[in-house]
Amino acid sequence: MSAPDVEYVPMDDDDKELLRRVYYRRRNLLFSAYAGLIFIGLLCSFRGTGMRLTSRHVTVTMTKRTEENAGLSKAQVWLINLLFIEGVVMSTGVFLYLRSVYPLRKDITNGLKEKVPHTILRKQYLPLTDQCYIWIDAPATPNYEVPAEYFTNCAEGDTFYLYRAARSKLIFQWNGRYELL
Repeated sequence: MSAPDVEYVPMDDDDKELLRRVYYRRRNLLFSAYAGLIFIGLLCSFRGTGMRLTSRHVTVTMTKRTEENAGLSKAQVWLINLLFIEGVVMSTGVFLYLRSVYPLRKDITNGLKEKVPHTILRKQYLPLTDQCYIWIDAPATPNYEVPAEYFTNCAEGDTFYLYRAARSKLIFQWNGRYELL
């Protein structure tokens, strides 16, 4: 199956506002979660180094270096622990930011969305909830909710255009929701 021809169209203000809301929510969640992880990593780096975290300041108890303990000092061990723990935390934080938050920011500044053609495979109406769905040939999102007017005017085998953000792959729906592709 070949990739469909993609056409780029400008976003309207509602789409940009939706992307902006998703961007700020993801960014704030990521920053607050990683602030907590950085604090926990700082506390874990104190463990076993002879350093105590008191309510006022950090107390360092050092022993005099002799030939018997000529290895690393406790402060050096603490620094190595801190750099290792925080290095892991910061690298995963940067990876998650570049993977899930940064594409949203690029989509907002770019202002274009993809218009991807799909074929309607079947139609389905749910009378209890009064919702209309069409099934398209996209493996990631096989069904798509549409308004009743479009549902009555379309037929199986017609072309349906799915609008999604170019980099973050968020799918824009008619009712203001979004889905990840």
